[in-house]
Amino acid sequence: MGQIARALSFSRRSIENPATKLSDPAQWLVDWMTGGASKAGVTVSLQNAVRMTAFWCAVRVLSETVASLPLFIYERQEPRGRKRVRDHSLSEILHLQPNPRMTSLFFRETLQAQTVVHGNGYATIRRDQSGAIRELWPLTTQRVDPKLDGAGNLFYAIRLNDGRTERWAAEEMLHIPGLSFDGIKGKSVISAARDAIGLGLAAQDYGSIFFGR
Repeated sequence: MGQIARALSFSRRSIENPATKLSDPAQWLVDWMTGGASKAGVTVSLQNAVRMTAFWCAVRVLSETVASLPLFIYERQEPRGRKRVRDHSLSEILHLQPNPRMTSLFFRETLQAQTVVHGNGYATIRRDQSGAIRELWPLTTQRVDPKLDGAGNLFYAIRLNDGRTERWAAEEMLHIPGLSFDGIKGKSVISAARDAIGLGLAAQDYGSIFFGR
């Protein structure tokens, strides 16, 4: 939560002020905390899904493999070809350390895991006074909702800890979407495969109880 609080610490224009009370929580908070029910009768959330070995291993292998790939900056050469740029300002951020608390490997594993599980990985872009990118901080996927305004411009609605929602411009966000059906937001694997995951969890729990007797 410390990273989220830090990433959300600077002020922006609030676009709404929904009160998310414990006595009457918003649906997004309910889904985030408890997930949704499957046909097998098992509630499928991230916390439950990772109990299934196959699901956990798939997420881990995909996240670690993608994060381990080299990430360099290249410059196009005319008429064709490319040349690696070693002194670009983003080289250290992307290849070594995107923020003071995370290595590049850890950062990319986090975003890739979010993309694999939730369909979207988000990181806020921090710039200096000249507009140059200095840090990248991951955000909790369930707090971010990409939208289009009346003019068709992409923006991101960010839910803060106090229940307010703020509007962030697309230039302030690094968005890694997964499989998408609208070209804006990736589809959550937990949501799409809820029944299959629920069936696997139910079978796993039944087997554990049966053999534990």
